[in-house]
Amino acid sequence: MAQENESSRESQEEIILLKPTKRKKKKSEASFDPNAWMVTFSDLITLMMTFFVLLFSFNDPNPKELDAISTSAPGLFSLAQSAVSQPIAIQNANSLMKENLEIFLSENSIQNIEVSQTGEGLLITLPTDLTFEKEGAELNEKSRKAIETITRYLNKTKNEIRVEGHTNNLFTPNQRYRDVWDLSLDRAHAVLQEMLKHKISPQRLSLVGKGASQPKFSNSTERGQTVNQRVEIVILGPPSLENP
Repeated sequence: MAQENESSRESQEEIILLKPTKRKKKKSEASFDPNAWMVTFSDLITLMMTFFVLLFSFNDPNPKELDAISTSAPGLFSLAQSAVSQPIAIQNANSLMKENLEIFLSENSIQNIEVSQTGEGLLITLPTDLTFEKEGAELNEKSRKAIETITRYLNKTKNEIRVEGHTNNLFTPNQRYRDVWDLSLDRAHAVLQEMLKHKISPQRLSLVGKGASQPKFSNSTERGQTVNQRVEIVILGPPSLENP
């Protein structure tokens, strides 16, 4: 009986000794918040959203607003300005110029003129079957109207322009043209001369005859032969307005 009482007292002493330790553990666990990281994360998301909204607003900047921002927050303004100047902005501008030209041609009832975007700039393709008489370099009336309309649009820009002539490899030499190089150059020259009639600056223009060296499609089909004969007007570089 005495042993049982002694064992009971020892158990009570162990319980008493353990209680403070358990209370300390509970207190320690209560001081840790597993969701504390969400505060920092939400702040980061808010800052990122603010930055991208500001970046988007600079897509079509108002000079007065930019001056105010640059004065009040020069560091943030410099960061956003450098981001806007990245190549993506140029690509968007080229895309906008392409769309504007397509709308301009459509409004002036000009059809079958292909407008595309390349690494060099904007490419306008004049199909030879709608531009010249067969095996010649004489512009028809329809093509003159198209070139006049294109030149009116290009007069609003100040980019350099290269006019390129292309043919297929099935040309038969004649008294006027010795080979495809002569023919391609003469056709490009005819387009360039028509552009000059509509007051485009000669300093912006250059002329290239590429013969049959750069076909778009195989010359084994009639369609490919037709498409490969073309004159291309290349607007070099990113868009640049004469009167911004």
